[in-house]
Amino acid sequence: MSGLTGLVLAAGRGTRFDPSGQHNKLLATLPNGQSVLKRACLALAPHVEQIVVVLRAPCERIQTELADLDVTFVYSCQADLGLGYSLAQSIAQTQATKGWLVTLGDLPFISAASYQQVIAAFEQNGGIVRPSYQGQIGHPVLFAAELKADLQQVEHADGPKHIFRHYSHLSQTLAVSDAGVCADIDYPEHLTRPLI
Repeated sequence: MSGLTGLVLAAGRGTRFDPSGQHNKLLATLPNGQSVLKRACLALAPHVEQIVVVLRAPCERIQTELADLDVTFVYSCQADLGLGYSLAQSIAQTQATKGWLVTLGDLPFISAASYQQVIAAFEQNGGIVRPSYQGQIGHPVLFAAELKADLQQVEHADGPKHIFRHYSHLSQTLAVSDAGVCADIDYPEHLTRPLI
């Protein structure tokens, strides 16, 4: 679908994966040989016009890892305050004709079918579309471009929950059969966990 900007939120510290901070989970290797972040970007790429990766600060290792992909980097100086701040700052720094398709840098297992289902639901109804797996809300989340003013004002550590409440009449939760929409990489053992 044309007119979608893909946002990959990747500004967290990943302290549960490695409390020492020495190993960046986004660069950890999956069984297919790709890094977590690269796999997340490759899964998103076919569904958007551009990919924007949101980091806390420039990171040479990540930029090198993604050098062969057509991505743009933006930076969230308030990333430590929570995901909502990273989302708001990245929305403010980017443009989208129809909407932003938002995923997380540590969600490498989202299927193409899930992306397609979210986009198809958005094409029908607009607004906001979120997938869920067995009752658990996941990603990607698609926000209509008309919500930019509200999204760039998000200042909540837990993300845009008040946006979902305020625009509940425009928000759709879509049940999918893909565990990947919720399978983030929080701990090293998650790199090889089977998806049911």
